[in-house]
Parts: sequence; structure tokens; C-alpha cells
Amino acid sequence: MKKTSTNQSVYFGLCTIKFNLFILAFLLYPFANLLNAQVAELWEPIPLNPATAVLSSLDQTDTNRRNLITQRVANASNVDLIIIGNSITHYWEWNTYTESYGNLTNGRNVLNMGLTAEVTPGMLHSLLERGNGGWTNLPQGVKPKVVMIMAGTNNCFRSGFSGMQGHNTPPAEVADGIRAITQVFARKFPTARVINLGIFPNTLHDLWGPINKISADYYDNKQVFHVNLQDRFLNSDSTVNLDLFNDGIHPNNDGYNQWVLGVDQLLTDLLARNPLNPVKIMHMGGSITEGLDADKSYRRYMDPLIRQAGHIVDFVGSSTVHNGSKPKYYH
Repeated sequence: MKKTSTNQSVYFGLCTIKFNLFILAFLLYPFANLLNAQVAELWEPIPLNPATAVLSSLDQTDTNRRNLITQRVANASNVDLIIIGNSITHYWEWNTYTESYGNLTNGRNVLNMGLTAEVTPGMLHSLLERGNGGWTNLPQGVKPKVVMIMAGTNNCFRSGFSGMQGHNTPPAEVADGIRAITQVFARKFPTARVINLGIFPNTLHDLWGPINKISADYYDNKQVFHVNLQDRFLNSDSTVNLDLFNDGIHPNNDGYNQWVLGVDQLLTDLLARNPLNPVKIMHMGGSITEGLDADKSYRRYMDPLIRQAGHIVDFVGSSTVHNGSKPKYYH
């Protein structure tokens, strides 16, 4: 009988292990896909629609407020939490709501970027384009720990401005705008966590439910979290609880306190964690490896593929655009 050498035994043993691992991976593949489905949807490329398009003109509503936020960004020195949104976020700073806003801040350094009447393409423009690189261009070394986004409701009743369709707006388009804003913050601040809030119920439109259902899949629970507080603002018969609103859309002090109660524990948890430690990637080469905003950039296409695989990354190096070749909408 021919003897089998030790080396042959080791070789055949390794082959068996590799084969078994292959079978295990094959069997687990569908479940891995299921677990990563939300991550893949979150980082799908952003399609062109009125909620994501580059603005042809700026909405001049409350210019003073825009300038105030720009000044706040330029002077920021220590930021625990950024909150961005429309008038619902903006009005929370009013003296009328000192008690509930104090419950949110509560020792936290909060940078409020709420702007009355704002729609998702306006937020994208402000974050990326407005003076000095936009509102995400904080002073060097200033890194927020958490970002909380409340966006999309104005898309559903404003019409005419920048292609807005009001009550005829497809919910998926608004969800794309919210997802684009989420992607901006996750890319610009790769060590921070991002909370994507569902739209609050209101009496001006009935699109908040379908939009929230779509947005509920946009999270990874590592860098991006989704929180839907709509049940806190509804009666037992699913009608809007008007006791929590001033006018059917803007919360009163009790309504704002419901917001705090719904996110406070998560905020406390996320703020106590160490910053994320993303993998840093630098492309070396010619124009094909240049900035994420370049229309034909290799980096622009590689970025979402890596993120869809579940990796948290920070693309470093030049972000310039070759020959000014900018895309027509946010990618």
C-alpha cells in the first residue's frame, strides 16, 4: 500500500477546509445579501430629479438666516451635533421653545442649520456650493460627532420653484433628496454618525407616510441611522395629533419635546462613542483619479461600490475638478 506523505496530508486537509469554507460562504451568501440590503440601497447612485438637481436659481427666502448659518459655520470651534432642516428645525431656536430646545442641547454644542421654506435641492446647494465650499466646510480640525437630518416635507407642497411639484411629487424622489443629503454628510464627515429622521406627520400633505416607508431602508447602523418618530405625533386612530402642533405642521413646545424624547437616548449613546475610524484611500494618477465631483472621475464610481460593500471610507487627497467638468446633479 502506498503511503501518503505528511505534506500530502496537509495539502489535502487544506483543500478540504477551503472547499468547506466555499460551501459555507455559498450557503450564507443570500443571508449576507439580506443583511446588506439597506447598506446597498443607502449608497445607490443618486438619480436626477427635482429633489436632487442643481438649482438654477437660489430661493431668496430669509437671506439673513442663510448668512447667519454661513457665519456660524465659519466661526465653529467645537461641534457635537449638527441639525439641518427647514422651518421645523429653524423655529426650534425661537425663545418660545427655550425649554424643549434646552432639553436637546443639554450640555451639547449644537450647530443649527435649519432654514425656513427650504427644499432638498436647496439644502444640497447650501451644503456643497454656498461660499467657501458650502456649509460642510467647517474650519480645519472641527469635526462634528453626530448629524441629524430633518428634510423633505417642503418638497411636498411647494410647486414651481426649481421644478418642485407640490402634492404631485413622487415620494421616491423626495426620498432620493433625503438620501443625497445623508450621503453628503457621511462623506464630508467620515468620523461622524448621521441620523436620518423620518418626516413628521402634518395636515398640509399626506406624502410623509410613503416617503418614510422608503427612507426606512436607508441605514447601516454603523455610520447612518434611521429614526422614524411619526407615531409620536399621531392619535390612536392614526390622525395627526393637533395638540402637538401650532398650525398642523410646525410643532409646539410639547411637539418639540416629543422629538427630544424620541432621539435623546440614541444621541447620548452616539455622542459617547469614539469617532469612527474610516479606511483612508488616496488615488494616485492622472485626471481619472481626481475629485469626487468630477463628471468622469474613477473615484466617483468607485466610492459607492466600496460603501455598498459595507466599508466606511475616507477618500483623501485632491478634490479638484478637471477642466471644471461638474455633473448636472448631485452624485
